[in-house]
Amino acid sequence: MRFIRPFPLTGDSLGMASMPLWGNRTSIFARRSDDKDSASNRAVAAESKSASLFSVAFTIGAQILVVILLFFCSQLDRQRILMLLFWAFCFNVVLVWNWNPDPGFVSESMDVLTPEDKKLFHWCEVCQIWQPLRSKHCVRCERCVRKFDHHCVWIGGCVGESNHLRFFLLLTVALMYLLFLFCSLFSCFNFHGHATVDAAIVRNIIPFLVLLICAFLTLFVFILFVMHAAILLRNETMWEFSSRHRITYLSSRKGNPFNAGIFSNILFLFRRTPIDWRYVMQRNESELV
Repeated sequence: MRFIRPFPLTGDSLGMASMPLWGNRTSIFARRSDDKDSASNRAVAAESKSASLFSVAFTIGAQILVVILLFFCSQLDRQRILMLLFWAFCFNVVLVWNWNPDPGFVSESMDVLTPEDKKLFHWCEVCQIWQPLRSKHCVRCERCVRKFDHHCVWIGGCVGESNHLRFFLLLTVALMYLLFLFCSLFSCFNFHGHATVDAAIVRNIIPFLVLLICAFLTLFVFILFVMHAAILLRNETMWEFSSRHRITYLSSRKGNPFNAGIFSNILFLFRRTPIDWRYVMQRNESELV
């Protein structure tokens, strides 16, 4: 006797939409969590843009205030005024050059072929790519950045592989500009020719406050200048320096696997094409972790 196998009772055979397998279903709670994370990331990005606009407004306003103060209260000679204008011009030009940069956004996913590659590279859930070595996703820029250093509100973007040298130039010019301003502000004080001590205090209170702010900014930029000079010479980033214990390719190592010597590290800064840091690590070490 010949048996005929009956048709399977599926949603399609019954005229209904087929149901996905249980293992392939997406929980509504997971979807809500993803939507919540996306909304949170968008909020962080919006706050970062607002902070960058505030930084621009503060930079412009502070310079206008200092110019007005020096014009009415100081007795600078022509040579010092020209030097002040020169450093102000250089600072603002380099600042505009650094504004809203391309720090080296990751545009293509890495080819992950072996289990060792999966241990070495990191999968970005947001960009849906395998990140190159030393890359990190920036929540504020909403993209992955090569050789991520940090996100800087003063330039409206990240510091990474493509613009770290440019950012260091900005720190250098800013430090020179602030040092010249700091020295020039002393010419704004005048303690002679006042009838009372209170009159002298009132006359010098604004120059004193501006001098304090300038001193704080000078110290802050000087610290950044020294730190970035040190990490650039070691071929390191601020993210790697501060989060070494949480980074897979660094937590199990004592030294810096990307340090190829001062001369080679400086040459890396002038490379115009993306660098595959995996080969630099392989050249400096005999085995990967």
